[in-house]
Amino acid sequence: MHCFTRFVVALFALLWANSASAEWREATTPHFIIVSDGPESQLIQMAQLLEGAHWLMQQVTRADTSRNGARVRIYLVDDQRDVHRAMGISPGSNVAGFYRASELGAHAVVPRTMGSFSSTILLHEYAHHFMLQYLRQTYPSWLVEGFAEVFSTARINRDGEISYGYPAEHRVGELVNEPWIPVARVFAPPPGETRRRDEPSYGQYWLMAHYLMRGEGRRGQIDAFIAALNRGQPLEEAYSAFPGGLEALDRDMRRYLQSNRFLTSRLVLPPDVARRPVIRVMRPGEAAIIPDELQALRPLSAEAHVPIAMRVQALSARYPDDPAVSFLEAQLWRWAERLDLAEAAVDRTLALAPNHVRALTLKGQVMLERRRADNGTMDAAFIRSARSYIVRANRADTEDQIPLLTYYWSFGFVDQEPPPAAVDGLLKAMELVPQDRNVRAMAVMALIQRRELPLARLLLQPLAVDGHNPQGRARALQLIGWIDAGANGDPPDPDSADATPAPAAPAGR
Repeated sequence: MHCFTRFVVALFALLWANSASAEWREATTPHFIIVSDGPESQLIQMAQLLEGAHWLMQQVTRADTSRNGARVRIYLVDDQRDVHRAMGISPGSNVAGFYRASELGAHAVVPRTMGSFSSTILLHEYAHHFMLQYLRQTYPSWLVEGFAEVFSTARINRDGEISYGYPAEHRVGELVNEPWIPVARVFAPPPGETRRRDEPSYGQYWLMAHYLMRGEGRRGQIDAFIAALNRGQPLEEAYSAFPGGLEALDRDMRRYLQSNRFLTSRLVLPPDVARRPVIRVMRPGEAAIIPDELQALRPLSAEAHVPIAMRVQALSARYPDDPAVSFLEAQLWRWAERLDLAEAAVDRTLALAPNHVRALTLKGQVMLERRRADNGTMDAAFIRSARSYIVRANRADTEDQIPLLTYYWSFGFVDQEPPPAAVDGLLKAMELVPQDRNVRAMAVMALIQRRELPLARLLLQPLAVDGHNPQGRARALQLIGWIDAGANGDPPDPDSADATPAPAAPAGR
């Protein structure tokens, strides 16, 4: 076993040798942190496009973006092979890039070498993030994907304008070769798995969203439809937002496709949106851990974290003065359930950076977990001592969701009732990372316990239309039905253990 682990460590280091030895830069904007080992000019261009797209979506949707939440972290890697390694999938896959969101925050990995298609991938995924982060209404899954496709083709012009509404040329093959699914079927799909044989293509999602958002003659109808759904109207009643019914809407959408005339718009970007990002050259230690950082963001078993932790442990010896390296080592050892090594690494991090927010949080968390694992006494003084690190972390950065989540978790971990302040912190954490299903589910159950049922129902809506999580969707619908029926007695038991996740240790696996 030890020989095999050393072989894996050596092989992984060889595969990523070029990336780890390259000079990485970090571009920071109001909403993004983008890292790349490519040309600085490309990094600047991507940062400006992303900020432009954020501004564009805000203008089009009129969303309240006053609470930004955590910045989205973007990794621009060399090519698709790096994307596949970061995902842990086989090299032959056709996946060109991906986005993940968890309680740790949101990140995306995109190759630099795919030209404009890299931007298309990234804008599609950021549109999902934008909808969940800023739009308070709930949207059906077909519109979620269509919205992302519409904005995926946005581009910044040389004259300082941003354009959107272009045809999704990467979806032409789907629109030409795949069958058209009737709109009535798309609006009310039968229950089942996410991708069925008769499910519409993403090309059709793009066309439907583009027509309702941009086409002539039906302006405002999709807004009325979404408003009706969010008021709790039955689907059949909400259809009245479309004069002539769904058959007429279906015919008009097909004509729109056949006309091959798609309205685009150009908006002048304010100077502050298109400004140059803040760029810095990353420290050698920060650059060296990027491959392992990407691996660590995957949902892995405790055993699978061990070889990654060993690699970072070696890097900690090489870069003993870099808190980013020792903190990643601490996280990995905790996920590997080696709490002694985790606490030693987090102590080294705090010696280098005493106000490191997530290291402070991790210190308190590991103290509690080690005491439990060692069958030690959870006396009040020890709990206060451990929790004091978490409180310090929150005071250092009140907009970081991890201290808020960990503070709430710390009460359940020691069998204490969370006080109102801890529940309020959980709800704020959900606002900061609304993309994370587990955090949302925890917030829903806390609100139900407090009998704040209208807000609980509102938070359940995105889970109830989440086509990528059938079990969570079923559980959300079950709870919505219970609330709508008067919420008598205790909430119904979940149909399965996975339907509504139980509160887990923050930043856990």
